[in-house]
Amino acid sequence: MKKFTTIIILGLAITVACPAQDADYVQHNEFYAGVGLFNDNQIFSITGDILGTVLTLGQAVQPDRYWALTPSVGYRCWFNKWVGMGVHLAFDKNSVKAIQVNDINTTADDKWLFWNRYFYTIALDFNWNYMNKRYCQLYGNIGMGATLVQFVPFSDNKTANSDEHLKQFPFFNMHLSPIGVRFGQTVGFFAEIGWGYKGFLNAGISVKL
Repeated sequence: MKKFTTIIILGLAITVACPAQDADYVQHNEFYAGVGLFNDNQIFSITGDILGTVLTLGQAVQPDRYWALTPSVGYRCWFNKWVGMGVHLAFDKNSVKAIQVNDINTTADDKWLFWNRYFYTIALDFNWNYMNKRYCQLYGNIGMGATLVQFVPFSDNKTANSDEHLKQFPFFNMHLSPIGVRFGQTVGFFAEIGWGYKGFLNAGISVKL
């Protein structure tokens, strides 16, 4: 309830701060680039690695490195002043340290593998404006798509092993940003809060044509 109240207050504050003049025409094409903070890929990976470490007492899995920030690019087509749709592309990675249990000849010094996990996300975003002023827009979006995760092994000295060990699979992913704000006309800066493949906070720059 407190989080919902905070979002409402934030939205009202932004509405009051925005210029009062409505947009006089529709800029149909929007291109953007942004950076997200702690998306769901990183959260689930960290949670799973910590759980695996606890359950095995650190004898099979150990956390390694995680990206806090996720870069992304995208395109939106605004059909009118209120509704738009676009495509979102994002990339992030992390790594985990795991024991090699399938090779009985593995020596003690070479028993660990670092598995790099690469996440490639492509999704459709559906966008709507709560308010559309000339120099300020208040909006929300929901996105659904797929993330391809690749597991690439590295030895303990970070030397790449054979690509035969490459493992990959896709999975469904989504994102919900109940509130976002953009300041500017042709070139603008935006910030969104939400949950999913973009992260808790996603901010960047966009160009409307």
